[in-house]
Amino acid sequence: MVTRKDKIYYGRNEIPRLLVFGYPSEEAPQVGGLVWSKRISESISKLGVVDIRNISSERSIDAKLNNRQIVRNIVPCLVKDFYDAVHGLFTLPQVALLDSWGEASIILWGLLRVFKPHTKIVIVFHHYEPRILPERISQIKSHFTRAIAERYNSIVEKLTSIMIRDSDMILTVSRTSARQLCSIYGISGIDIKKQQYGASLGSGKIRIVGTGVDRFPIDTGAQKDIDFFCIGRIEKLDGIDKIWSALRKLRPKVNFVMMGRASLSEINHLRSIGIDHKGEVPDEEKLELYSRAKVFLFPSSREGFGIALAESLLIGMAAVTWRLPVFEELYSESMMTKQGMLRLVETGNYELFASEALKALDLYDIRNRIISEQPLSSTTTSSPISSESKKSATISILKLTEEKQEHRSEILLSWEDVAHKVVKVLSELI
Repeated sequence: MVTRKDKIYYGRNEIPRLLVFGYPSEEAPQVGGLVWSKRISESISKLGVVDIRNISSERSIDAKLNNRQIVRNIVPCLVKDFYDAVHGLFTLPQVALLDSWGEASIILWGLLRVFKPHTKIVIVFHHYEPRILPERISQIKSHFTRAIAERYNSIVEKLTSIMIRDSDMILTVSRTSARQLCSIYGISGIDIKKQQYGASLGSGKIRIVGTGVDRFPIDTGAQKDIDFFCIGRIEKLDGIDKIWSALRKLRPKVNFVMMGRASLSEINHLRSIGIDHKGEVPDEEKLELYSRAKVFLFPSSREGFGIALAESLLIGMAAVTWRLPVFEELYSESMMTKQGMLRLVETGNYELFASEALKALDLYDIRNRIISEQPLSSTTTSSPISSESKKSATISILKLTEEKQEHRSEILLSWEDVAHKVVKVLSELI
């Protein structure tokens, strides 16, 4: 491998071909892993250092989301996954970037090792997630069908482990994710504490490259008529029903809007209990919802980084989330958490989650009342908010503003920054 005019050349005259397998088929993906693949591919393409080929692996995703036919859909899904994998093989890549989740990646890994053994395989690992979630398996009434689902899960898990161990390199987005690779899959040879987000990549099989965060042009003049807002895959969100029930008991008139990947039956259920789930929406509508929302709720049960949470914090929203290891890693010592703009709640305490959400909503209302009343005389007594509360809230906001940029620079990278780190890693393999 030689470098010439900022291009990585494979052999003598041609740049290497990079396959991004798992590139989203939709224009505006709302799943963190798909967003990562899309943004990284686009950013690397702009650098012009590799010949990128993007192949989707989502052909079977709708069938996999059908909770009522989990086992019945296994074979049809495998056929679709094989089709996607063959398309990936036919790109004849020198380097293949595969997501760690899904049978399509496993099939392509096998095909590449057999038919193109010199291809370097790089696994992208966001967080651990079984193929069929345990809570979904527990809902299967037939003992025989449940046993098949459990056995299939076990097979996929073993093949995933073999694929990850066999890969030439693993990219991950946080130290928490790297620890999962060590504890679950036994990947060693990395000093996780020394791998910093903005520092050098270090050496070893696992490389922490981080993730970028989109910066949205929010309409600051929009009417704020959404109390609570959430973006996420429904299968990852823990306790939406219980949190919403607790919120309605404490404050019946609040509203809650959601968006993201979910089955039609799940969307209909949430709408039936008063949650306005929009499904998957285009970027324009996403920006509109962000502009109208006050507090971001993110009760996700597993994350490698949490792009949706980072997006909400970047535009200045208050947020409430479960106290996951990755959020403790990224935010526990941040000024956002200390000043109450980000609230981490012990997992499973749904009543406390609802209570903290309402505190965040009240803080938002106090902040905006203070801003709206600034031109008025300080001697006005008509406001129900005490001067001490106003002073405390103002100090909180000012401190958040002062410290926010410093904290962001540590963990919130641009997609171009992450792309450069990925290219640097790939150059070691070519």
